[in-house]
Amino acid sequence: MQRSDMERLFYGEIVPGEKYVPQTQDYDDTMELCRTAEMELLGQVQSYAGDLFRDYKTYSKKLTVLQNKECFIQGLALGIRMTSEAFILDERMRV
Repeated sequence: MQRSDMERLFYGEIVPGEKYVPQTQDYDDTMELCRTAEMELLGQVQSYAGDLFRDYKTYSKKLTVLQNKECFIQGLALGIRMTSEAFILDERMRV
């Protein structure tokens, strides 16, 4: 049996910050500019500075993933609270 997206999310099969990226031309163009700039930079610097840059890039990516994960968790929690509050208010109004 195939799991729903909600089940896949719950069991960690979907990690939003890693799986989903914008599907726009602007995103693709910006990604290409980043690759070009990185190649040019690495071609201009000494070995140690290049290693330092690659380390920085790795840590920066990890930070972004952690931030996106936390933003997603907090956003989902807020959405759940708001949805449940709407149902609670609806029940109070019927009484």
